Amino acid sequence: MFSKNYITSKEMKKSVLAIALFVSGVAVCQDGDKGVFVDDKPGYYQTDIMVGVDEYEQGKKEEKPYQSFKMDFSGMDLPTNPADYTSIWKNNPISQGNTGT
Repeated sequence: MFSKNYITSKEMKKSVLAIALFVSGVAVCQDGDKGVFVDDKPGYYQTDIMVGVDEYEQGKKEEKPYQSFKMDFSGMDLPTNPADYTSIWKNNPISQGNTGT
């Protein structure tokens, strides 16, 4: 009459404990890096391509400043010399046409 495929209270406690440990571990691992919006200079797309589009759509839209979201590295002491990093062995790149596949 009743199915034997049910979760016992002991299994439920284990799964709730595992989920709680996982969530608390993720919360502790957050190190507080910050990001900022930076005003970007218009590039090729905005200065050359969009000029023709803007002439076509005169007055249809408002100009918005170009911004991008970047990480704020201020206050971090990061190595800038490639010799400070550990390098590992690797194969040289091979063109797929030369692999015979």
